[in-house]
Amino acid sequence: MIPTEDIIAVTQNVLGTMLQYDAVPSGEVAPDTKRVLTGRILINGEWNGSVLFQIPEAFATNAAGRLLMMDLADVGNEDRVDTLAELTNMIGGNIKSIVPGPSTLSFPTVCVGSELAEFEKILEQVDLDCEGDAIRVVVCEQ
Repeated sequence: MIPTEDIIAVTQNVLGTMLQYDAVPSGEVAPDTKRVLTGRILINGEWNGSVLFQIPEAFATNAAGRLLMMDLADVGNEDRVDTLAELTNMIGGNIKSIVPGPSTLSFPTVCVGSELAEFEKILEQVDLDCEGDAIRVVVCEQ
């Protein structure tokens, strides 16, 4: 339903515009460490689903430092969460424009780990390499 190429383009655009990061498709699996952070945003309306943006904690620290113009040593958990929430909101909002509408977008939530909710069915999963970090965008249908 949502072409993989569109998910890649949306993610590349958001990361390039907001952080001046290059993201390229990768055949590798996204991070499977215990310090993965997941941003989730729900799309409700004509189409119901969610968009997840999964990144390693180190990527979240670097992204927060760049976005908030802070020294990495000063980046705290709240900064990482706020940055991931904003990036998830932007990626989710762009994907919302691709799915059948009308629809609404929830506020993003952030958690540690990469578990899917029981009600979610993966439609597309895109793994990317961004500045040496493995990141993942998952689009789920409810």
